[in-house]
Amino acid sequence: MLDAIIDTILDHIEINQNGMRNGIRGSYGVAHPEYPDAVGNEIIANIVGIKLAFTPLNEGQKTGWLRRLIPFVNTSWNQGETIADRARLIARFNTLFSKKIVNEDYGEPFANVINFTKKMLWDVVSEIHNLGHNAAPNFIHYCQQVVNAHETVFNMREVLALNGIPATSIYQIIHTFHQNNLGYGDLCETNVIEVHKMMAKAPPAGGFGGLVAWGPGNYHTVNENKKGHFLKHVLNADPQGKNLNWNDEMRRWWAQLNIQVTLATLNQHMPGNALVLANAGRFVDNNTPLAMNEVVPLMNALHGQMSDAFKDHMYTTYGAAYEQIALNIGLNLINPAVCSDAAHQKISISGRDNGGYQGDVFVVGRIKNGVLGISSCYFAEDINERLNRVVLWPL
Repeated sequence: MLDAIIDTILDHIEINQNGMRNGIRGSYGVAHPEYPDAVGNEIIANIVGIKLAFTPLNEGQKTGWLRRLIPFVNTSWNQGETIADRARLIARFNTLFSKKIVNEDYGEPFANVINFTKKMLWDVVSEIHNLGHNAAPNFIHYCQQVVNAHETVFNMREVLALNGIPATSIYQIIHTFHQNNLGYGDLCETNVIEVHKMMAKAPPAGGFGGLVAWGPGNYHTVNENKKGHFLKHVLNADPQGKNLNWNDEMRRWWAQLNIQVTLATLNQHMPGNALVLANAGRFVDNNTPLAMNEVVPLMNALHGQMSDAFKDHMYTTYGAAYEQIALNIGLNLINPAVCSDAAHQKISISGRDNGGYQGDVFVVGRIKNGVLGISSCYFAEDINERLNRVVLWPL
């Protein structure tokens, strides 16, 4: 009976029972159908985790909460379930996530969250219990540590399924994080696909073998990526139009690669260029290589105006050495780690050189088209700033 259900719940709440009971009854009117005994006093009493769940609410809020809970339990989800099934799932949800399933925090209108709530209970809570994760220490710990864990789990399951990955993979990911004492805070629906991929390529405590090859990075092909990053970091001539934040990186690469550019070289590959003529005074003569202190001023003067012939010449002459440096470092990374960007969308492996390049070269690897490879290699203006990353797990 409705009265019995209300009384059973109110027995667990230290408030004005008569006032709330009458308020709830009055909201339905005399024509409201009575609730069947199948709901059961014990189930209803367990639905709310009442003493904790109602702590921050005043009497009016508690009344509104109960007004929502009772019809929610009594409304079919069209899954062939009984009222008792619905009540049990709500009880399980509240126990697992330390939440009250229908509350004032969702805001108005209440109907906006009904479909999510039904799917959360029927699909996710049932799944968690059927697979035994409700009793697994790793999952319990996750639910205790993550704010709104129910929403995060729900969203990550949905993203995995939409990308052709079993939704239940999320429990193994959570288990791996727990097993390796990793923080859950940076695991979310925007990066869970990349995390899943990276765990297969470079799992925590999995004996990382280094970055053994270049990958396509943010280009379509490996060769495009290698050339693109050479042009960006050595000449500040990024094909994608990104300017260097630290122009002195060019001088570091010119010294490291022993780049020799003469005025004759420029005139050969950029004949008649007014900027070359205007900067001819930076050279001692036609055949003496440019001094290192003139590299950045000359490259700045030619920025955006270099001919394709000059860029191709530079890459053909020095590109292989640049690429090999990246491979040497990638195989022997110092401080390697799987990291997330600040937006929790891109997952990468990164680390520094082992001192052979003053410890200032930073290498980044990413997965693209199923292949883990070097994405970029550059001298960092402040290597410690580069190492101040959002680390998901060390390698």
